[in-house]
Amino acid sequence: MHLDCPTAEAAQDAIAALLSNDDPPTAVFAAHNATGRELVRAARAAAVDLPLVVFDEMSDSDLLIVPPQVLRSNPDRLGTTAAEMALERLDGLTVPSRLVVQPVSRVTPASWVMA
Repeated sequence: MHLDCPTAEAAQDAIAALLSNDDPPTAVFAAHNATGRELVRAARAAAVDLPLVVFDEMSDSDLLIVPPQVLRSNPDRLGTTAAEMALERLDGLTVPSRLVVQPVSRVTPASWVMA
């Protein structure tokens, strides 16, 4: 698992490391559409066909042979929750960190809808 891939280069490095592992992944979850694009590039370069789950629709998903699974989140809700949690810490909350699960919906990218 790789967390914190804020740049295309960091995503490329993380994906290359995953794909070159002795026990490579059988599917990949990309928490950002830009990371998903880098995954597609790295998988093609390595001649690997991986199922992909990515947040937010990729503008170039029509280039994929296997359609990605796309999850849509509510960015306003994510931002509000993050801001509330940060303010709680600034107000002195000292309990251990917690996991907050936000709802997502599965989306069929428009480029994959058969006419």
